[in-house]
Amino acid sequence: MDWKENLKAYLDKSGKTDIEIHSFTNIPPSTLSKIRNKKTEKLSARHFHLLKLFFGEKHLDFLNTIFDINSFDIKEKVSDGITRTSLGKMLHDNYHLEKLTLSSLAEASEVKRERVKYLNYNDDSSISTEELTKIELALGEKPGTLFKKVFKSVKLNSVSKANKLVEEARAYNAKSNDRRKTR
Repeated sequence: MDWKENLKAYLDKSGKTDIEIHSFTNIPPSTLSKIRNKKTEKLSARHFHLLKLFFGEKHLDFLNTIFDINSFDIKEKVSDGITRTSLGKMLHDNYHLEKLTLSSLAEASEVKRERVKYLNYNDDSSISTEELTKIELALGEKPGTLFKKVFKSVKLNSVSKANKLVEEARAYNAKSNDRRKTR
């Protein structure tokens, strides 16, 4: 099974609706629907992190459930690189990486050099779960270490806000259903 099938099965087994998940995570219901229907090419690291928080899973356990950590075939580790984003700052501060070692990080992580360079100089929100996990493993970090640092300010909605969002979504859906009935 691939990650798409694993995540679909996990979401289906949870019994949670897309609206319930959205109300806590702010992941759009349309995105959750695409995930359930296996129509997404990549699972963003942010969405992975939010789903992990929502379901109360430990990082490595959730990673193994969805991806299987052994599927990340990292042959070597690096200890150098640079960037300006939160990920890049962490890489620079913790590993004293220089620009010339972006190639070695790309090679070790099997993430394309252009992509690593882009992630170093642009917003982290576009990074996929696979990319961030491969970078963690290439740096010799325990899976989840970079997720904690990159997404340290990402939180679930409060129960009261989540309940409000669920009620709003249900009211909207009921109104839509009423319009369809009158046709």
